Amino acid sequence: MSEKNAEIRGSHNIENAAIEFVIKHEKKRGRQAQDVRHAPGSDVDIRSVDVDGSVRDIEVKSAGTSVRGQFLWLEMSQIRAAQERPETFHLYVVENVGQGDPHKFVLLDIHGERLTELLAKRKEKHYAEVPMRAGDHEALKAESAKEDETEYMEFCSRWGCRLIDAVLVLHDRGYGQFRIWSGSSPTGMDWRALVAPGGFDSNAVPSPAWREMAWDAGTVSQTGSATASYTIGDQKFGPATAAETLADAILAAHSVDAPISDPLYTGWLKGLRQIMQANRTLPLAFDDCGDYTGWQIGDDWYPGPPNGLPHAAAWTSFLQIKLPDATDD
Repeated sequence: MSEKNAEIRGSHNIENAAIEFVIKHEKKRGRQAQDVRHAPGSDVDIRSVDVDGSVRDIEVKSAGTSVRGQFLWLEMSQIRAAQERPETFHLYVVENVGQGDPHKFVLLDIHGERLTELLAKRKEKHYAEVPMRAGDHEALKAESAKEDETEYMEFCSRWGCRLIDAVLVLHDRGYGQFRIWSGSSPTGMDWRALVAPGGFDSNAVPSPAWREMAWDAGTVSQTGSATASYTIGDQKFGPATAAETLADAILAAHSVDAPISDPLYTGWLKGLRQIMQANRTLPLAFDDCGDYTGWQIGDDWYPGPPNGLPHAAAWTSFLQIKLPDATDD
C-alpha cells in the first residue's frame, strides 16, 4: 500500500508547493521556468521560456481546496501586468494543494480573452476580487484540460519533426541512404525511432522476431526523466538542439559509403512530416498487436516507404525519445 502524502497547511507552504508544481509542469512541456517572486521589479511569480524564445509571465494563485464559487485575490500590479502584457501573461490557479499529493493538484491556465472577461467582472477594493463562479470554474477546467492536451501533443510532435528534419538534412547533403523507422515502446510511454543507413528489401515484412532483433541491435537509451531528450550513440542532446547538429551526430555514429540519392524516399519523408505537423502527433510504423499496413499518424494512415523495409542487420543503433508523462514528478 502506498504511503499517504502529508497534508500541506499554511498559506506560505501551500504557495510554495504550487510554485514547485508549476515549475515542474512547465519543464514537462519543454519550457525553462524560473521562480522570480523575489527578483527586483518582478510583477509575476514565474517566468517561463520555450525553446523558440517565447515567454510566459505566470502569476500563480494557490488554494488548499477548490476556488469554485470563490474570489481570486489579485494585486493591482498584477492587474496592470495582465492588461499591459496580454500576449504573455498567464494566471495559473493551482487547486487542491492542501491534501498534499501533487498528482491530485488541479491547474487552471487562464489567459487571453478568457482572462480579460474575468478581469472585467472584478470588484476593486485595495485589491481586486475576481469572481470564480461555478459556471466559469467548470468551463475553465474543461478548457485548461483541452489546452494542456493540445500543448502536450504539439510538444511531442515538435520533437519528432526535428528528428525527421535531421534525416532530411542528411538527404539534402546527399546521404539518401539514411532511413527512419518509428514505433511505441511496450508501455506506450516512449516513442522510439531507429535511424540508420541503407540495406533495404522491398519484400521485407517486420515480423515480431524482426522487431525484437531491431530493438536489440543497439543501445537502449531511456532518459528516466520527465523531459524528452535525444540519445545518439553515446551522446545526449537537449530540446533546443538544431536538426543540423542531430544530423552531424547521426552521420558520425555510422560508417557510410559514398553519398546516395533517393528522391522517392526523400519525398515520402517530407510527406510524413507534413502530416505529423498537421495532426500534432507522432508516427507509428507498426502496432505490436496488428499487421503492418503503413504508418499510423493520429487517425490517418500513411503508406509505407517506397523502397521497402530495412534488413534487421542494417540497423546498427537506435534512437529513443522519452515522452514526459503528465503525472510524472
